[in-house]
Amino acid sequence: MALTKIGTDGVKDDAVTSGKIPANAVGSSELADQSVSLDKLPHGTSSTDGKFLRANNGADPTFETVTSTNIIGNADNRVITGSGTANTLNGESNLTFSSSLLLTDGNGSSNLGGNYLLLKRTSGTTNYLNAPLADGELYISADEAIRFATVHTADFNSTERMRIDSSGNVGIGTTNPSQFHSSADDLVIQQNGHAGITIDSTSAHNSSVFFADGPTGGEAYAGYIQYSHSSDELRLGAATNDRVQIRQNEVEIVDGDLIIGTAGHGIQFDVNGSGSDQLLDDYEEGTHTLTTNANLTLNSNYNVAQYTKIGNVVTMTMLIFVSSVSSNNQVTVSLPFVNKSGTSSSRCDAIGSIMHNGVNTGSAGIVSYIGNGSNHISFYNLSTNGNWAAVNNSDLNANDEMYLTVVYRTA
Repeated sequence: MALTKIGTDGVKDDAVTSGKIPANAVGSSELADQSVSLDKLPHGTSSTDGKFLRANNGADPTFETVTSTNIIGNADNRVITGSGTANTLNGESNLTFSSSLLLTDGNGSSNLGGNYLLLKRTSGTTNYLNAPLADGELYISADEAIRFATVHTADFNSTERMRIDSSGNVGIGTTNPSQFHSSADDLVIQQNGHAGITIDSTSAHNSSVFFADGPTGGEAYAGYIQYSHSSDELRLGAATNDRVQIRQNEVEIVDGDLIIGTAGHGIQFDVNGSGSDQLLDDYEEGTHTLTTNANLTLNSNYNVAQYTKIGNVVTMTMLIFVSSVSSNNQVTVSLPFVNKSGTSSSRCDAIGSIMHNGVNTGSAGIVSYIGNGSNHISFYNLSTNGNWAAVNNSDLNANDEMYLTVVYRTA
């Protein structure tokens, strides 16, 4: 039997309902392409013009308005931020804000503005600016000074404690370390009260300040100040070696000389700690060419004497070698300093011993004598009649020798 095709007019409206068709009986495979025409779908009205049909979570679909968003300055690698205009976003080439950037977490906040980074803790006491990698470097740079401050009085109003100025000089307590002497302005500490530097080390180690003229070998400690805590000894070094060692009860000059003072100055001694100071204000070693009065001529090969002057006490040794004696007047020999003037009790006469050859010494030998305020030494002997008499040509002869050590006080 042949089947007759049923057209759309062969099926009455509402003749086939969803109840007549089992669930999932008609799938996409049962419908040929273009089998359902657009006029069978909802078209909406003029009020839904430009809207899209939206599924409604099991309910009938509804028409919804399509809203567009305009992005201004959009480009690769830009961050999208909001704007003050509806449906408009900004594509930022940099993070740019009309005010500061505030970041917060459970520890506090960081406020970043155009010329500041403000760190505020709400818990704990430490803020961090860190480059944590093992080979990481933290580089801080400024065209002028870098300042360090403490004592919070406001977010940006603290008290400056240290700065590195544009010359690289470091000042602690001063805002201008470069104003000080150019030979020592690399590090300047300035305080209204006491100022100082403390180097703290353990009792088994040293605390040191080295003065170097290079990084290797002895260059690294050409001069130094070093304190040995184990021996409680302070050492001053020059040319890589100890030169002065200061211990609890003594000061040692190591392999060198002690030179103290200039004219009018010296070494001050406190006698027995009583506060009664004594001043050693002069020390001198030298030679003195002996001269005599016209009565005596000395051998020029032996007319130079050695002397030492400590304070106002002179010690002098001499060899008097007689070449000739011309008259019977008293014989005198010059001294390098004038004898102290004053009363007879305040002057110091010569103290000496004479070795002689062929000298008529009388019964007591020749003695030496320095007059009050004189810079010559005279010679006397005790005559046979018991009187002291001046030594003259009757007592001295050519080639006579006198070895003399004399001690006296200067003016």
